[in-house]
Amino acid sequence: MSKLDARRWSNLIVTLSLVCGAAPALAQSASSQVNDFFGSNLPNQQLKSPDDSSTTKAASPSSGLVPAPTSNGASPTDFTADEKRVQKKIKEMDKHIRGLIEKGDRMMKDGQARKDDKMFKKGKILKDIGEKQLAERKALAEQQAESMKAEKEKADGT
Repeated sequence: MSKLDARRWSNLIVTLSLVCGAAPALAQSASSQVNDFFGSNLPNQQLKSPDDSSTTKAASPSSGLVPAPTSNGASPTDFTADEKRVQKKIKEMDKHIRGLIEKGDRMMKDGQARKDDKMFKKGKILKDIGEKQLAERKALAEQQAESMKAEKEKADGT
């Protein structure tokens, strides 16, 4: 056995002893935390009484989202962290779509002013993409509203 092989073996043994020594401590700290994947624990904000005005937030009518009904006594206008994340994502996408349409308009106007067909065509493509995405989002929002209305009517009729 050469010196290099002996050194590799000693490094391997030291590494394994460190890993095996630290593994129980890491496993214990990980298992001491409750698996909260489905949100079984409520955040401190939702533990307050529903009549507390500091925790109630008005639902944004422009967001198009209706908060999930809660059985724990929290106000129906309180959004969960996931709902807030989705709202933020929707707002960013709407802003991006409006930006595409505006950029397309500017490019089309500049292309006409400069007699640059290439710039005009690029602007038209950007504007078409933005308008198509906007139409898809509106259709999806209408479809979701109709399905929610149908579910509500079904629940009321039962």
